[in-house]
Amino acid sequence: MNAKLKRHFFYWVLPTSVILTYVLMYFSGTPVLQSIIAPAFNRELGLLESTQHLLLVAVIVMAALGLRRAEVPIERLGYGLATGLAVFQLLEELNYGYHYLNALGLVTETGGVRWNIHNRGISTPMKTAGDLVLFFYFFLLPLCVRPDGPAWLRFLSPPRLLALTVLCSVAVSKFAHQLNEHAELSNHVLESGVSEFRETFIYYVVLIYIRELVTNRRWPGWKGERGSPFKDQSA
Repeated sequence: MNAKLKRHFFYWVLPTSVILTYVLMYFSGTPVLQSIIAPAFNRELGLLESTQHLLLVAVIVMAALGLRRAEVPIERLGYGLATGLAVFQLLEELNYGYHYLNALGLVTETGGVRWNIHNRGISTPMKTAGDLVLFFYFFLLPLCVRPDGPAWLRFLSPPRLLALTVLCSVAVSKFAHQLNEHAELSNHVLESGVSEFRETFIYYVVLIYIRELVTNRRWPGWKGERGSPFKDQSA
């Protein structure tokens, strides 16, 4: 597989294939497949949510690697902020360990108490904010930034191929919502949580973006260099 095909595979073919498979498994009407994706006793322990957790762990690792390799203060600040936000989001997704402690019988639900923040009335605004970032930052920005634009903007701008990943995320999400409207499933635990499929896509997009910054780019002016922010001019 040449470099161009490999890039297409990892940017949009792989995530689209995997998440679309998750959608088809869940809405297949087969209880076993549905339970693999989101078990009725706790959807947080299914393959869909676990994939989100793994993606966030990968984001943390890549951001921490970027922090270690950073040569200038603004890079350290950016990667430090990215690492902190990813850790926070992972803890939110894990409900700060509650789901696993509950599965092990170490804690029990008491009066509907939730350990995380996003389920305290701000879940919808957070999802809306995520959609706006996905559209403006990962779809619109890379299509608008010119090759001769400011070096700092070209450094921050996501690869244009991620715009295609965003389009795929929208298509898969719309497909999942269409299936949800006509679904007649037993133990339909994702009936009000179909957006989890799109959320998984978002975490993948962030992972690819952070990896691109860490492996292929340097902040303009690092070690006195004032040229392109790309280590590889073809990137």
